[in-house]
Amino acid sequence: MRDVHPYWRIFAEEVPCELGISLTDEQVSELAYAIEGAVENQSLACGWDKIPNPDRTEIARLEQQLKDLRKEAEEAEDVWRDAFAHIGGVPPSELYRDGKRIKVVGFA
Repeated sequence: MRDVHPYWRIFAEEVPCELGISLTDEQVSELAYAIEGAVENQSLACGWDKIPNPDRTEIARLEQQLKDLRKEAEEAEDVWRDAFAHIGGVPPSELYRDGKRIKVVGFA
């Protein structure tokens, strides 16, 4: 008998039984081995290992878009911080964002 994962052996025993087919232990073992091998090679046989998953492609695109938007927001915040610092006559390092407000360190 071939050594297969118990999951595939149970599957190979139950399906024929449900169809009214009786198999010997050796036949169950061979069927389980064949099923296990087919599942292991399914991606290769169907070409899934070469075709990009559209969900992963979309997730990667959205992650890049989010990264770009965050960078754009940080750059905009830096511009506003520099402008407020110039107008207020304080160093940009003394300004910080608190929610939707820009505050000066040491002032409420």
